[in-house]
Amino acid sequence: MTGISKYNLNLVLISKLAQAHDSCAYVGIIVGCIGGAILLVGVILLVYFKRNKIPRSHIASQGLYSSISISCTDGNCRHRATIIAGSILGGGVGIIFLLIVFALCWKHCKGRPLKTNPKFIQSVDQRYSQDNSTDDTLFKSGIWSSRHIQDGLWYGFHRLTLTFDPQLCKVAGSGSDNNGVFLLDGVYSLATKRMGLVKTYQSELNKRPEDLKYQMLVQLVWNPKNSQFEGKWYIRTKSYSGENKFQLKFTSHQQSRPCTTV
Repeated sequence: MTGISKYNLNLVLISKLAQAHDSCAYVGIIVGCIGGAILLVGVILLVYFKRNKIPRSHIASQGLYSSISISCTDGNCRHRATIIAGSILGGGVGIIFLLIVFALCWKHCKGRPLKTNPKFIQSVDQRYSQDNSTDDTLFKSGIWSSRHIQDGLWYGFHRLTLTFDPQLCKVAGSGSDNNGVFLLDGVYSLATKRMGLVKTYQSELNKRPEDLKYQMLVQLVWNPKNSQFEGKWYIRTKSYSGENKFQLKFTSHQQSRPCTTV
């Protein structure tokens, strides 16, 4: 299988994950709307009690229904009390629902970036938009070193080789780290100075059969202050999911092997 076909296959896999990644953002919006609605109900109740000057001591001793009823002077007293009590009950149920949705969303999104690599490299980081570095100084084929945080500890620096294709803006390589031996391919952007990498592990040091050939997604942006690419890695398998910091820096140009034939 050629390098390009391998890259296209990985892009298909990433695109299939994109729907799940983007759904995290949509779920977050829905959860935020629900939380806002619950907060609005609470504010309305607070304003109601403040306006009718109902003391907290009376609510504690007489109950919510009685506290609401004493401020009513017309025939709609019981109806108004029912509305407020129902709002509070609905708010309580809404809070429970919000917590459940948040827990499910966190479990679903853990180990997954919010954007796929092709979308990520098109984003612009305003902090480094004034950097004048060019592709000749940033995306150089050769020996690179990386390190990352996993389980609260820094691992690395690990040696890897990267080869950049300036015509297709693609990158390929290989290496090894504390997780195992991997092949690497991805995309990069000269305009945004970003890289989106996919590390496909061929063998693992801890030998988990169910996770063999799993993938680590890495999304990096150039930091001119530290002269290196910085970002996060993401892993999601049947038995493990996580994400944390990742750093990548150029070490040296790859030396060509001398000719051994006459």
